[in-house]
Amino acid sequence: MALLALGVVIAPQSLPIGPVLITLGGIVVLLGLALRLVSQVELGAPMVAKVTITTGERRRQVRETVEDCRGLLIACATNLCPDGTSAVRAVEACLSKGIGDWRGTDRSTLRPYLLCLLVHQARFETAASSQVPGNGDRFSLLPLIEREVLVLVDRAGLDQTIVAEMLGVSVLDVNAIRAQALATLQRGSEDPTGDPS
Repeated sequence: MALLALGVVIAPQSLPIGPVLITLGGIVVLLGLALRLVSQVELGAPMVAKVTITTGERRRQVRETVEDCRGLLIACATNLCPDGTSAVRAVEACLSKGIGDWRGTDRSTLRPYLLCLLVHQARFETAASSQVPGNGDRFSLLPLIEREVLVLVDRAGLDQTIVAEMLGVSVLDVNAIRAQALATLQRGSEDPTGDPS
């Protein structure tokens, strides 16, 4: 309506401009509504565009994938967080954020994304807790970075390159950290006194 009024003010003698402006205004409104549903635009040559639209079906599939990862996330959080309560909080925060924030189209990347969220949430829980991590077993006494590497590589089965990106270290560092953690655990299993030193 504003475009029609503007057209009449600018060119009152051209009354046929009104329907054209109304049509253009309608197109602009429809595009504005449709663009809110667009999650990804891929441009290719020559002048080819692919638009991916978020639908209820896609959201349902994302929720299913996230729920399928719940068991793995709980197992990993148990090894990363100071206690069971903080592990549950970390998993729930991770799942909620994953469902709400993930915008990818390749669902195979959702699992590493959720694990990355879990690592950061577990770090927050560890920093916020006044409690000593774990239940006193050898694994829980490892430094957090060593537990993170072992959990991500050995339990979650992620490639070391992905783990290096997640933790902000090099692949060589991931290898060294993992080797140190495994050596510490091996020494602990050979030491009958259970002395961590």
